[in-house]
Amino acid sequence: MIDIAAINSMTLWLSQYPEWNQRKSNTRRIFLSQLSTALTVTQNQRRSQKPRLMPKVKLALLSLGYQVPWGIVKDLHVNTHTNRIKRRCYLCPAKPGRKVRQICDNCGQNVCLSHSSSITVVTCRTCEKKN
Repeated sequence: MIDIAAINSMTLWLSQYPEWNQRKSNTRRIFLSQLSTALTVTQNQRRSQKPRLMPKVKLALLSLGYQVPWGIVKDLHVNTHTNRIKRRCYLCPAKPGRKVRQICDNCGQNVCLSHSSSITVVTCRTCEKKN
């Protein structure tokens, strides 16, 4: 489906600008790489500002030329170890004792899915009520 949309957009682009890269043999590859960059640049900029990203994502953003805040890069090796530790949700009662890796972005406590809301930022319900 995406491939068909990309071909159609290239057809429209070339109908508007017929002389664009006319002498090159890899016109489609150039168009697709520029299209993918244009479609993902705003999301990549938004993600580069997030304090809690997986280390591989941070390194990928750095390799693409996005600036990740220095404190995030400095703690790259520390976050890999602490994100892997499963701890009990601090809002669950002791009986079910759900162990989770998910961490609230505001307070840093471990929270389960039923005690948190997550769009792109994980926030526990206690911090959500404060804001």
